[in-house]
Amino acid sequence: MFPVDEPYPFEEKVKNFLKETSTLPGFEPTGLTRTYYLDLIEPIVRQAVTWQDDKGAIIDPFLQREQDHVTARFVGACSVLIGAGRCRDLLEPCLRAMDYACERLYNGEAKTADFYTRELMMGYIFLKKYISSERLQRWRKWLGTFEPERIYKDVVAHKPMSQVYNWNVYTFAGEQMKKHQGLADNTRYIERYIPRHISLFTPYGMYRDPGNPITYDLSARFNFAIMLNYGYEGKYRSIIDELLRRGGLTTLFYLSSKGEAPFGGRSNQYHFVEAMVAALCEYEARRYHQMGNEKLAGAFKRTAHLAALSVRRWLVDVRPFRHIKNFFPPETMHGCDSYGGYSKYSLTAASFFAVAYLFADDGITEQPAPIDVRGYVMVLPDFHKVFATVGDTHIEIDTKADHSYDATGLGRFHRRSVPSELALSSSITCGPKYIVEKPSPRSFAIAPSWLSEEGWCSLAECERSIKGWSVNVLKESKDEVIFRVIYELSNERVTRITSEYCLREGTLDVTEILEGETSRIRVTIPLLLSDGEHKAEVKIEETGFTVEYLGHVYRAQLIGNGASIGRLNIVAPNRNAEYDIGYFESEGKIIRYRLSLNA
Repeated sequence: MFPVDEPYPFEEKVKNFLKETSTLPGFEPTGLTRTYYLDLIEPIVRQAVTWQDDKGAIIDPFLQREQDHVTARFVGACSVLIGAGRCRDLLEPCLRAMDYACERLYNGEAKTADFYTRELMMGYIFLKKYISSERLQRWRKWLGTFEPERIYKDVVAHKPMSQVYNWNVYTFAGEQMKKHQGLADNTRYIERYIPRHISLFTPYGMYRDPGNPITYDLSARFNFAIMLNYGYEGKYRSIIDELLRRGGLTTLFYLSSKGEAPFGGRSNQYHFVEAMVAALCEYEARRYHQMGNEKLAGAFKRTAHLAALSVRRWLVDVRPFRHIKNFFPPETMHGCDSYGGYSKYSLTAASFFAVAYLFADDGITEQPAPIDVRGYVMVLPDFHKVFATVGDTHIEIDTKADHSYDATGLGRFHRRSVPSELALSSSITCGPKYIVEKPSPRSFAIAPSWLSEEGWCSLAECERSIKGWSVNVLKESKDEVIFRVIYELSNERVTRITSEYCLREGTLDVTEILEGETSRIRVTIPLLLSDGEHKAEVKIEETGFTVEYLGHVYRAQLIGNGASIGRLNIVAPNRNAEYDIGYFESEGKIIRYRLSLNA
């Protein structure tokens, strides 16, 4: 059974959104055009040229080596800039990188070959008019004559089909571009693997890589969109098209009100993730524009622009630019996976924003997106995520976290005009697979804890004890949503936790209820200390905490009496920043508190 054989679970939400008026008092389009994507790309590419060696390879300035497929990414981004009429002075460096990467791919010297072809085909398309016929023939040989099963790594020549995942999908985009350009027709190769990938999609149109990280759902859909954009018309086209439709709508609703992609799992919090969101939303905007559905087309256009705007403060407004959502010195690789080097993932962002530029149609006018129109709750069971949005305010809850990257509980509280790390943009784990100077002594989210004979136990750390979880939506309106997340635990003392959330613009009221044998309840509240460059000021007040940061204020306040307030006085880092941990503590099994962000 294919995932498209089941109804799309959010069809009713889409219908309700379309019933809303398309004009909102005070609605302000971003004013962006497709050239904004080029504005994001160009500083990265110009910086990367200074890292190029005599062979044409891009050498990471901190790792002092070429990391994976970074040179190919440079080609993909730089060639689009040149094709758009910019950076003509970088033609020769781009051609050297193209020669170098093409030959390595053809000779089987590329350890991450699966990621090369799509980037180099961008180079082929936009650079071929500048080169001699002899050079063009070399490119055609290097790109068009190798056997995919021999060169690529995520293929059955090296592993069982059951272990093939997202790397393989990257090859589809490149191979289809080769067909589009008349270099080779490897449709049989593509269609050998497509059924495997279709089986990994959910009815929500989301791709399940191991551990179900959000980033690799987007990666798979991003490459399928490129494949269709370059003319795939094979027997699986309609299924893939429907999966992209569903995944696009899901993304439209789960995105943060700031335009940021969700936290969760590996390869997260890099700007290339928002670049994929922008590209996919531009792709979907064209779909609905062609159908004459200008409301959805405009909503996707706006969402693409919000995603692209969300990374500006790290890519454009600071030097050196940062390739991940923090301001720590790039050489520390704070928050980065071991494979997430500065050159690699900054050029990945540049290359993927280049795709957004190519997909974009400035004839589509921004219209309000769901985050502008109404309040709603989104539940993604396979990805153990719950999202809620009311106007400019958004939360994300991880209900059973992958503890190598995240913690269970409320891990994100955003408001559009407020820096995303102020309240929290991703949770804190004590055993991160990403790089920090010193990990937190324990894992934290905005989540309840309970006192046991062994000490304090926390929802943030008990993902293995969660037998099941459910969501009960009590109210969805334009101004307010109310819902409960209920956790069933295989715990000898606390057997159930109910977290009730009431979200309004700028404010979140939370009630935590424990069921079982415990005498005290505690709620942990991460309090921002530093983003790596800017310090925050934390104050303890009579009823809670105030954090002042870059001109904005975050407050966490108790509701009711009888609870104590304190700080753990630790440094607890996540990918974005360093936090201390505040707490509210009370006798009994219930506690209420309010979180707020100033506009």
